[in-house]
Amino acid sequence: MRRNCFLIFLIFLKALLYSGDTTADVSDDYSIILEDEKGLDVIGFTCEVNNKYTISKENIDMINPKDLTELLEKAANISIIRYGSYGSISSINIRGMSQNRVLILLNGVPMNSAQTGGADLGSIPIGIVKKVEVVKGGADTNYSYSGAVGGVINIITETDIKRDTIGFFFDANNIFYYPNYYYKSGDSTKYFSGIRDVFDTQKVNTGFFIGNKVVSWNLSCEGAYANNGYIYKDLKSNNKKMNNNEIWEISPKTSLNFNLPHYMKLFINGYYYRGDKNIPGSLTSANLSKQIDDNCFVNIKYDADMVGVDTIDAELTFSYKMNNNLWKEKYSQDSHLLHSIFTSNRWNFLPLNWLKITFGGDFQFDYLLSSSIGEKYRINGGGFVTVEFDIKKIISIAPSIKIVYYKDYPIPIPKIGFAAVLGKYFIFKNNFYGNYRAPTLNDLYWREDAYAVGNQNLKYEIGVGGDASLEFYKKGYLRASSSVYVNWTKDLILWHSSGGKWKPSNVGQALVIGSENFIETDFSKYFSMNIAYNYAKTFCVNEVYDYADDKRIPYTPEHSFSFGIKVNWISGNISMNGIYESLKYTTIVNYSKIDPYFKLDISINQKLNKYLEIYSVFNNIFNTSYFLIENYPLPGGGVTVGLKVNYEANPSFGGKK
Repeated sequence: MRRNCFLIFLIFLKALLYSGDTTADVSDDYSIILEDEKGLDVIGFTCEVNNKYTISKENIDMINPKDLTELLEKAANISIIRYGSYGSISSINIRGMSQNRVLILLNGVPMNSAQTGGADLGSIPIGIVKKVEVVKGGADTNYSYSGAVGGVINIITETDIKRDTIGFFFDANNIFYYPNYYYKSGDSTKYFSGIRDVFDTQKVNTGFFIGNKVVSWNLSCEGAYANNGYIYKDLKSNNKKMNNNEIWEISPKTSLNFNLPHYMKLFINGYYYRGDKNIPGSLTSANLSKQIDDNCFVNIKYDADMVGVDTIDAELTFSYKMNNNLWKEKYSQDSHLLHSIFTSNRWNFLPLNWLKITFGGDFQFDYLLSSSIGEKYRINGGGFVTVEFDIKKIISIAPSIKIVYYKDYPIPIPKIGFAAVLGKYFIFKNNFYGNYRAPTLNDLYWREDAYAVGNQNLKYEIGVGGDASLEFYKKGYLRASSSVYVNWTKDLILWHSSGGKWKPSNVGQALVIGSENFIETDFSKYFSMNIAYNYAKTFCVNEVYDYADDKRIPYTPEHSFSFGIKVNWISGNISMNGIYESLKYTTIVNYSKIDPYFKLDISINQKLNKYLEIYSVFNNIFNTSYFLIENYPLPGGGVTVGLKVNYEANPSFGGKK
């Protein structure tokens, strides 16, 4: 629906900008079907005031990412944090905020753990992703859940129902890393990569779908085995080979979608993830361990495009999430079982053609049974209202407020956004927003042991921010955007050593001042090029350091740069992605650091016929040695070779599409 709303706005904008040109044909630039078998989208008439970027399914297929983290890194110029190769724990960093201060959604449902605050992107199967919406900063008014400080990532798996369609798909690939010599610990003999290393990682995603204009069903399964035996450089720059890094994982998933009478839709989808992972530890630790993950997610969404009249629509969501984590070390083990129930309801009203009112609420219940915390539960939720004003299709104003509750105290989260069309090709956007983050269950209740203890007196983090951007788009030439932002947060929850034990306290502040810039060509359907540059000046303040000490937020590069080149032909394409990140510090003290790095990836796709496609991905082709987390080396150069099979037919007419 939001996609259609945006297209509607573009049609009005195009008509307005070319109102003095009687030869202009709006349909040449934007086309939209207002009513078809999918229903009628009636609510919405303004462009979104926040800065949202969408990664399409076409872009995903062109990049052929191993997982979600790699997709966000390449397609959205997002800084990532990864503890190793495929299957390792990974997260992202947006505007200086990482892990538990970036909100991860799956079809609008929060995936951040109530226990840790973060979301392990590696455990969400890439095969179910149809598109990804990225909102940087805290300007998003659709959700405003805890942790949406740096931004919001909404992973969407829902698909539209097709007419009388049946088909299946199969995608299999193998990953191998560049061969090289290496040394074993305590041995001066040179060893070389063997035949086993040519078949390091295998991954398969297969399934089928069937449907008509009323109902569709999709059933698939994704699985992988990874030896992860890549060669890296140790702290003395000697070649070593990663050991005890094997993982296997499997994830069946399904979706069932209905087109109901009176423009109503029902989406039911879910997946199960099982991962068995050996953890080799850091270069400075020989503490080998094992992690076993069992995750389950089920979501039901009811969407009514018309509720009685065509000026009202509604959406109701209910979901269940289970995360079961078992961590085994040589002499001990920890287990954590987290159940989460989430529901939300939102309503849209269009009482006037220049006024839109959206309101709703959400509720979440978390129950944790942990060997380190004990038995705990938490209830949270809130309500919101957003009012959007549209002035002659030129100016949009959207004030919003959400009231959330933490320990029976209401927390107001106000926001206001502004967008204005400037001439034929420019749009100016300006947002001011509040944000917050509640303490995690680990922060509050970690059971005292020899190393750490929780703090039940913690306050929630709260902050304010704003951004301003100028966007340019001239069809057939290029699109570009440039933005500046500032974000300040107080009462940061930081873990620090006190009396020989680690304990969290509200002792910090964070200030981020930055700029994001993007430009992409649009003059040819056969060739495109994009360049992105991000700048983030960060300040981290606690009871020891103030702003004058100029301490950087850990794991946040001050400069990051990326570029992409895409070449299309009738039966295939090639894409090139380059990424550079400047120096990063690993702690608030800013003593230990991670050196800058640059890596280049190339993806090639070639269709053999209407059903078969082969592809190759050359990751880190210059074999760069680099780190994203201190003492956790990343793989050097590697090659992925894969095959895709896609078959789709129309059983009603017997003809193949």
